[in-house]
Order: sequence, then structure tokens, then C-alpha cells
Amino acid sequence: MTSVKFRFLGSPSVEIDGVLTNRFRWSKLPAFFAYLILNPGEQTRETVAEALWPDRPLENARQNLRQTLLYADQLFSPATDQVLTVTRQTISLKRSAVNSDIDPFIGKPSPTLDRGGRARCLHLLDLYSGPLLAGMGEDWIVNARLQIARTYREALVFLAQDLLSTDANRSLSFAETAIAEDPFDDPARAAKIEALIALGRETAAQQEFAAYAGLLKDELGMQPGRIVSDALRGRPFDAPPSQLSPEPVYRTTEAVSEAIRFLRDQGQYKEAANLALALVPVWIGKGTPAYGQLVLAETFSELKRPVGVFEKLSIAKLSSAEGDTVKTREICEEILRAPRSTELPTEALAEAMLLLARVELSELKPVSALRYAIPCLRLLRRLRNRSLEFDAWNCVAIARFYSGQFARVLRPSHMAEWLSETLPDAAVRQEMRLFRAFALLRLDRTAEAQAIADGIWSESGGTSTNANYRYKTTLGRLFEDLGRRSEARAVYDHAVAECRSRGNMFALNVVLTYLGDMETELGHPDESLQHHFAALKSRRELKQNLGIATNLRGIGRALLAKGHANEARLCLQESAQRFRDDNALSGHASAQLLWAQAEFEAGDHRLAQRLAQNSVEILRGMSLPNRLTIGPWGARILEQGEDLLRRIENRLN
Repeated sequence: MTSVKFRFLGSPSVEIDGVLTNRFRWSKLPAFFAYLILNPGEQTRETVAEALWPDRPLENARQNLRQTLLYADQLFSPATDQVLTVTRQTISLKRSAVNSDIDPFIGKPSPTLDRGGRARCLHLLDLYSGPLLAGMGEDWIVNARLQIARTYREALVFLAQDLLSTDANRSLSFAETAIAEDPFDDPARAAKIEALIALGRETAAQQEFAAYAGLLKDELGMQPGRIVSDALRGRPFDAPPSQLSPEPVYRTTEAVSEAIRFLRDQGQYKEAANLALALVPVWIGKGTPAYGQLVLAETFSELKRPVGVFEKLSIAKLSSAEGDTVKTREICEEILRAPRSTELPTEALAEAMLLLARVELSELKPVSALRYAIPCLRLLRRLRNRSLEFDAWNCVAIARFYSGQFARVLRPSHMAEWLSETLPDAAVRQEMRLFRAFALLRLDRTAEAQAIADGIWSESGGTSTNANYRYKTTLGRLFEDLGRRSEARAVYDHAVAECRSRGNMFALNVVLTYLGDMETELGHPDESLQHHFAALKSRRELKQNLGIATNLRGIGRALLAKGHANEARLCLQESAQRFRDDNALSGHASAQLLWAQAEFEAGDHRLAQRLAQNSVEILRGMSLPNRLTIGPWGARILEQGEDLLRRIENRLN
């Protein structure tokens, strides 16, 4: 069996059965192989030809591809069939015989979040010998180059943080290397400041912060993110955000909690604990998880025994509902790390894995989520808990979607929908149908997605169901993606009415933001401003930084649509800064790009160019699923950014 090892980073080469060569008959050969590795599975000849020769007529590109295939055959002969599968319509690599230096950089979670930790990051550093296919400028190469470079920087920052307490000099070296790769990388700057402080060089740390602040102000008109200022103050910059806003405690929630206090006052601590555990879904459903945690903590403190595994899981569920992913992760990992001698119920292990999968999904780490959800499904084969099994299949479907594996969404979504037929909440089943519709849209199977939307709409009689607001907003987004905005508005209106009737301000702000974005898309900026300003007022009162940033971005877009560039630039500058403060790259890039448009229209073309260039580089370094989280225009935002850059450059020239 032939063994092939490609190197695409730095100077391209290939090793065939131990024999290394960097001499290719055609410079396009390495790009041809890189494309097949970056796009696994069968690819049509037209797709490959257009990717490699985007500026050539299709017939010329196909002829070049035929020549490339001839050179590839000469390279691998007589074992070409062990490496390539070529038909008259398609081409694919046989991955069992092929590996490359970019494999560890693609299709895996960020190294800063991977359990492999230090060893994996050091391996990435050994592999990274330079940019991917340097000198080639096709869009797909540039995008992959920036994504791989970002993973390399994240590995450097991880090592800088990991070695901080044991080898501060190496920590500093890794941080400086990351900064050399990207001078505007906040985590890298924070890591360098932390290393300087660990070495006792406080003055140098202050100078580093001042120099970086000056660079950002001069180049982008911004300030360092909170991650950098926290590092200078000596606080851990990966600490979870504090609970900034008090949550409402409804009368019904307070009433049942009084029953727990009564039992405790009577000395019936076991009964009080059992009642508290039974109320966990109530606190989550009412949107008062922090209040529930306080009651649980008080109740469990009076038990004359250690807190049990299911009690820990209840705390983790409330922490997850509160958005405290750090605490949720700590509790669940503690459960999974229990000694093998400890007999843990299978159901508890499955629930811990599911919570961890949900945490990973909330942090947009779908591949990590699959690492918990798939083993969880194996565990659940021993149980007859359809609710948990549904949740696991649901996680798999969502993770496949957010990792861009749209074709692999369909089976788990079918399984989840089938299992949900026995569950009391009909909206749960509909949610899976919605996810399948989104996946079908990404696969260009629009007619099937339309059929699902039609089915849901007809089942509800042309109105939204009594399902929760998340389901309604997801349905609204589906209608938006299908271009059916009148139905989307009707669904959003029902969600607004529900949120107001329940007093759920957090959910109301989300729906108002969606409505505002849609009105801008429809060309109704005045209506958009009304929705965004209403949500912004509430979010400022609740001190929700990312929510504030999102609404400021929406207001800036609407003002741009009205031709008010000077007012828009102020909103968008604050929005971009707030996103940067929370290290929310996708939000930061989108707000900064809109800010660049405002500066361009206001006449500051140089600043507009710097902002747009920085935003486009961030966006090109993201996968499509990450760009899709930006909003309804996320799928085309990179194209808009590149178009803006061309317009700015034409004006400057």
C-alpha cells in the first residue's frame, strides 16, 4: 500500500513511500492536492477546475485540470489508483493512503480548547513551517491560509498561558511569536503582559500595554479589549463573567421555595432537598436559575452527608441555564473524573456528557461537542430514557450543522424527531425539523427546505404555535433565509407578544433585535431603529455587554441605510469596541466592517481601508458556520467586505 505525505506549509513537497521531492511538473499540483484535502469526498471536475483557475473560461480550466491529472498520474505511477479516484465526473483522494501537515489544523476544535493541551500545541508548532501555499492568491487558499494561521496563533497563546507559572521566559517567547504573526491579537498581547509580570518586569508590562494601546488607536481608532487590561491588572483573563443583572423572581417561584424553607424549619432536610431537586426544571423554565442555585446551596448545606452526583448535576443544570459555562464544565468534568471504583449511575454519566456537549455548543465548539454527545449515545443504549436520547441526537445534529457537515445533519435530526414523538412538547419535534431545513438549505436543496417550512406553517394554521420564543425565532430565521419575510414577521410578532405576556425581557430583547435586523434587510430603517432602540434601552439597564454591542451594530446599519454616516460611525465604533472587550471575534469583525463603511461614506478613506482590511482578514480566518452566527447577512458578509475594500482602493487610486 502506497504511503503519501504532503507538506503544504512553507515550501510544498511530497513524500511517497519514504522518498521526498519538492519538484512538481506544474506549480498547480500542490494546490490541486490541497484542495482535495481541504474538501474531502468526491468533487466534480467543474468544481475543482473553477477553484484552481477561477479567472479562466471553464473549458480552459477543464483542459488545465486534465493536464494536472496527467502530471499527478506521473507523480504516483504505478500506484496512482491507491491515491486518487478519478471518474469522468468526479475526483477524490483516498485519505487512508494520504496525510498532510495541514490535517491537524483542519476539522478540529481550537487547540486552546482541546483536551490534547500542550502536546498537541507543540505538535502544531513543529508542523507550521510557513503560510499555506505562499504566493498563491485564490480565495479558497487565502481563507484556509488565514484559518490555519489563526490556529497556529491560538496554539502559541495556549502554550504561553500553559507555561506561565513554570517557565515564564518560554511563555514570553511564545507570546511574542504570536504577536509577530498578528500585532492586533488581544489574547497574544494579554499573554505577553502576563509573562512580563511573572518575570517581575512590571514596568515593561505597562510599556507593552501603552504601546499596544497607541498602535490600536493610531491604526484602528480603538482601545485594547478587556482581556488585555485585565492581564495588566493581574486578574485571570479567562475568568467567567460575573452575574451583572438581577433576575426577576416570580411569585409562583417564590411560593414553592417557601415550601422548601418550611420543611427545613421543621428539620425535614431530606424532604426539603428532594423538593428542591424537583423544582430545578421550574427555576430553569421561569428564567430564575441563579435564585434556584441559592435555594439549592442553602438546602444542601444542611444535609448531613456529601452532595450526591444527581444533586451536583442539578447545580450544573442551573449553572448552564445561568450561562456560567465555567462552573458547569467544572462540575461535569468532576463527575466524569470519578475513580473507576466509584459506581456511578449510567444516567448520571450520560447527563454530565450531555451538559458538556451543550457547553461546547454554546461556545461554538461543535467538534468538541461531538466528542461528548457520541459517547453519550453509546451509554444511552443501555437505558430506556427517550428524553435523554433525544437530547443526545439533538446535540449531534446541531454540532454537525455548526461544524459545516450539513449532509450529516439529516440522520441525527431524523432520529431526534422520531424520538420526540413520545415527548409531551410538540415544539421539540418541530425544532428538529427546522434544523433539518437549515441543513437542506446549505446543501442547496431549497425545495425540500421549503416543504418543511410549509408543513410547519400549515400545521400551525398560518400562525405561530404556543411554543417557546426560541422555537419561534428559529422558525422566523428559516422564513427569512427562504425569503419569506411576511411569514417571518408574523412569527416574530407572536414571539414578542409571548415574551411581553411572560415578562421575559431577555427573550424580548432577542426577538426585537431579530425584527430590527429584518426591517433593515427589507429597506425599512426607521422601523429597524425603533426595535433596536427598544432592545438597547433594556439591555443597558441589564448591563448586557454583548447585547448592547449587537443593538448598536443594528442601529449603525439602519443609520447607514438612511445615509447618516456620521451618526452611524459613533454607534459602530462603540459596538466594535464592546465586541472586542468580550473577545467576540465574529461580532467585532462585523461591527468593524460596518464602521469602515461609515468612515468611507463620511470621507475618511484611509481609516476605512485599515478597518475594512482588518475585518476581512478576521472574517477570512473564520469558517462559514462561524460567520453564519453574525446574523442574517453572515453568509455574505465576507463578500460585502471584499467589495467594500475594492471600492475604497479604487477611490484612493
